[in-house]
Amino acid sequence: HRDMINYYCYGGHNNFANFKILCTGGSNGDATIMLAETFKNTAAQIIHFEQDEVFFNLTKERAEHRFLTNIEWINDSLENIEKYELGLFDYISTQNINNIFPNMEDGLEFLKKNLVVDGVISIISTAKNGCHEVDNIRAMMAIINHDTYDTPEQINNFKQAKAILSNNQYFQYIEKYYQKLLNNDAAIFELFII
Repeated sequence: HRDMINYYCYGGHNNFANFKILCTGGSNGDATIMLAETFKNTAAQIIHFEQDEVFFNLTKERAEHRFLTNIEWINDSLENIEKYELGLFDYISTQNINNIFPNMEDGLEFLKKNLVVDGVISIISTAKNGCHEVDNIRAMMAIINHDTYDTPEQINNFKQAKAILSNNQYFQYIEKYYQKLLNNDAAIFELFII
């Protein structure tokens, strides 16, 4: 992925020395985890900025499960970024910026103020259908599994919840669109638990 970022965003001319990444509004943390994996064992600085405490903790747990130590964690609204004196970023990955700034143009202008001159903004905008169901199931599983860190137990709790709530619209959705993954414990853990 690092080579793709270099090729598509920097014409292949970035050596990523002193490279600073901001991940914000990332919901389940996929972008942060992917970028942390991509830039581990480098000097890149990755800052995860998330206002929602549930998703903040979810992403942090996912990073801990992967032993990713190259992420700085800030649980606050992006609108408060200036008080942290983080400077400008080379790469900003944002998901659902419209949840923070109802006017997309205002959100983009805000991000641009935090970007170096030749920096890049990666915007992920999710549809109302799809991610919503997975996010709600993850939030529910975080509540159900709040007192256990045992992976097999967490997966078993998911399977029990799915069996009990089989008529629930969220579980009906994942049964329809994620059916192949539901027979794979690793996929269940990755998609619905961490």
